[in-house]
Amino acid sequence: MNASLQTSRDPFFAEQSDIRAEARTQAVEAMTRLFVWIAEGGDISQFGLRSMVALYCVRPDLIAGASLEKIGVMGGFATQTVHKLAKDFRRNMELVAV
Repeated sequence: MNASLQTSRDPFFAEQSDIRAEARTQAVEAMTRLFVWIAEGGDISQFGLRSMVALYCVRPDLIAGASLEKIGVMGGFATQTVHKLAKDFRRNMELVAV
């Protein structure tokens, strides 16, 4: 039998995917993971710190390129605490190899 005929009967090729719906689903999943990680902080000061650390890791331009040290000073947190949080964020969001 012709290989092209076999391919056309393959269920993978028979189903049409909605690229927009798939992209939306992936975006919602990513946002949910981010919000869950932020919410794990437990209180408003931790929410703020976690939000700043997430921005530092993903879009430092949105926080004027503030360093982790500066983020710690602004929030009254030890530099070590902020660095550990950044490492935790990267690991949880799978931004680095585990």
